[in-house]
Amino acid sequence: MLSQPPQYTRNLREQFTNTTLVVGWPRKFFTLALILFISVLLVYIGLALGYRVFLGKSIEKLDDQLENLSSEITEEQKDDLAVLYSQVTNVRTLLKDHVFTSQAFTLLELITHPKATYLTLDLDMRQRGVAIAGITPSYEDLTAQLALFDSSPGIERYNLEGSEWKDGVVQFKIYLIMDKSVFSTQS
Repeated sequence: MLSQPPQYTRNLREQFTNTTLVVGWPRKFFTLALILFISVLLVYIGLALGYRVFLGKSIEKLDDQLENLSSEITEEQKDDLAVLYSQVTNVRTLLKDHVFTSQAFTLLELITHPKATYLTLDLDMRQRGVAIAGITPSYEDLTAQLALFDSSPGIERYNLEGSEWKDGVVQFKIYLIMDKSVFSTQS
C-alpha cells in the first residue's frame, strides 16, 4: 500500500485564515484591573470628600464645646487658678530644697545608748554639725555610745571634745558631723 502524500493547499493565505485567534485573557485582565481601579478611585474620592467634611464638622463641634466651657469659667476663677498654680509650684520648689532637721533627731534617737542622756543639743545646718552635751553612768556606757556613733551610716565623723567624772556620772561633750543624706528628702 502506497501512502498518499499529504495534501497541501496551494495558497498559504487560505491555510491560515481559517484559524481564529483566542485573545480573551488580556481582555478579562484589563476589565478586572479597570473595575479595581474605579473601585479604589471611588473609595478615595469618598474618603477625601465625605470623610474630610465629617472630620471638619466634628472639629467644629469640639471647638464650640470648648468655647462654651471657657465661657462658663469667669475671669476671676481663671485668675484664682493661676494664683493657685503659682503657689503649688512655689511650695514644690521650697519642699524640694528644704532641709529636714527632724530626720537628724530621728537618727539620734535610734543610735542613742539606753543609759546615755542628752542635756543640750545644738544643730548647725551649714556645717551639718551637732554639738551634744550629756551624761552616762559610766565610761563603759560612754564607750558604747561612741561605738554606736561609729557604726551609724548617718554619722560622717564625731569628736569627743571632753569627758569627766563628776557627781557620780560621766559628763561628756561630743561634736557630730552628719551625712548629707540625713537632711535630704530622699532618705
